[in-house]
Amino acid sequence: MDNEKYDFKEGDSEPSEVEKVLGSMPSFEEFRRTVEEESNGVSGLNEIAEKYGYNEELKKTLEMIVPEIADYYDNLDGVLKVLDECPIFMVEPGKKSSEAANKYFGTNEELPTLASGGTSTVPRITEDGQLEVRKGIVLRGGDKRTLQTLVHEICHQVASINKEPRLEPDGRIKVDTGLSSEYYGMGEDGAMKLVGSKWVYLEEMMNAYDTEMIMRGIKGDNYKSDEYGILRAIAYNCPADVIQKLERLRIQGVDVGDSVDYEKLDGISSILDDIMIVPRKISLSNKMAGGDREKAKEIRREMDQRNVEKAINGLNSF
Repeated sequence: MDNEKYDFKEGDSEPSEVEKVLGSMPSFEEFRRTVEEESNGVSGLNEIAEKYGYNEELKKTLEMIVPEIADYYDNLDGVLKVLDECPIFMVEPGKKSSEAANKYFGTNEELPTLASGGTSTVPRITEDGQLEVRKGIVLRGGDKRTLQTLVHEICHQVASINKEPRLEPDGRIKVDTGLSSEYYGMGEDGAMKLVGSKWVYLEEMMNAYDTEMIMRGIKGDNYKSDEYGILRAIAYNCPADVIQKLERLRIQGVDVGDSVDYEKLDGISSILDDIMIVPRKISLSNKMAGGDREKAKEIRREMDQRNVEKAINGLNSF
């Protein structure tokens, strides 16, 4: 019986119910591939890692964080889309830039001294008149904040996957990242430069909040982020429905379910700018203190306290 074969007889028009079931089952080769993909982590991640030549350390890091990010946003396809379109470049310890990143972007960018990484965006108009935006995540190797920064930058991009760059009537290129917008224009040297932005710290507030929530899933409930502490404190003081509304608003094309008071958000964004744009705050406080440095510090603390309260009150009524 073990070696007996069951074949259709010539003239049979329909397979039996048993044969239908057997015919619908995957072949051994298909089954083997499925098992290998599941044992190697998120299906599709290996292909992306091979596409960009990631080393084993980065591959293992992505295998660890991608499920957590995908679960938080309930959007695995979106996370994989981001990773497929937004390569990751590592800056070696002691160096300021990545040769591979500069080749990809066609620029000569360097990481700021204190930064553990960031997303580089290079928009341009191609020779055939098409709008193209190259994005990539650049990370400083050997930095204790690298993992958190990688999660943070991926989150920005997941919140942007439904947003297409646009050419504005004035010739500027608008690139949306979550809640924020950046505007690029041609400089005198012919290179594309950042010439304006909107709602940057409103987006950073929401993204820093998301990053800490995701990092707790990776590192444990006691994890504390070290970025944008004052912005996260504001977010934590918002009702859950406000956070949910802002999260929905981050994704273009998703109905937020009710009207959005954009004028109010402009005002809240301006308050967050006053908190976060330190040089402007220092200049104003020094003038108010008449050169007394200690008094200027106290003025800045009072300014921040008032602005935090104003931002929370504004968001609570949003």
